[in-house]
Amino acid sequence: MLKDLFLVYQETNCFGVICESCGSLTHTLRDCPLTHLQFDRVKIFHRHIYNVESIRNSAVKRRGPARSRSPFIVMEKAEDIQEMLQEDS
Repeated sequence: MLKDLFLVYQETNCFGVICESCGSLTHTLRDCPLTHLQFDRVKIFHRHIYNVESIRNSAVKRRGPARSRSPFIVMEKAEDIQEMLQEDS
C-alpha cells in the first residue's frame, strides 16, 4: 500500500520524509521551490508581448511621398495610350 502511494502518487508524507530546506511534508529537497528556480511563465509571456514605443532617429531623411497607383490614374493613362495609338493608325 505504501509502495503504491509512493510509485503512483509520489506521496512522501506517509513516510515522514520532510524537505531539509523548508521543513515541508509535501515535497523533498529535490523539488523545493526555495532552492530551485521556477519561472512565472505568464509574467514572462506578458513581458514579451507588451508594446514599447520605438525611438526614431529624426535625422534620417525619408524618400518623398509614394506615388499613387489608384485605378483611375491607370485607366486615364491607358485611355491616353489608346488615343495615341488610334491617332497614329
